[in-house]
Amino acid sequence: MKVMEKVDYIEFYDLEDFSIGLRKDNIVHTYIKSGREVNNKTQQEILHYFLKLKKEDIKYPEILEGGEFVSISSDIVSHTTLGYKDHVLCVAFLTKNIADRIMAKYYTKKYKTSSEFVFFTDFEEAVKFCYQKMDEQGIKYTPLI
Repeated sequence: MKVMEKVDYIEFYDLEDFSIGLRKDNIVHTYIKSGREVNNKTQQEILHYFLKLKKEDIKYPEILEGGEFVSISSDIVSHTTLGYKDHVLCVAFLTKNIADRIMAKYYTKKYKTSSEFVFFTDFEEAVKFCYQKMDEQGIKYTPLI
């Protein structure tokens, strides 16, 4: 995990199952904590805090990563049934190893996602991808890298 230093964030929440913050470059960074299970409740909470972070009527890119031994519950639902598509430009999904990548690909195929999910192993590459998507949409940001 890239250390979530509060100086890089406009607003930041550290919750029981995850941390989420709006970076100064208008990227939302979500980190699922080690040993946690992503379930429908977690999905709803992430969306709730995503909306609390949203300051403008634009879509924000998201970097999503997880700690060790994060699992996915059988009660998760498709992002298309939640409000993600109206708020999330794209998701840069950080994976640490092949097992994470397999799990993430399975998740994105089984449960339809409402925005583009792209997989990365390097945090800086994920940030560059988000910048590219923001450029394509004409969204203003101040790069942090």
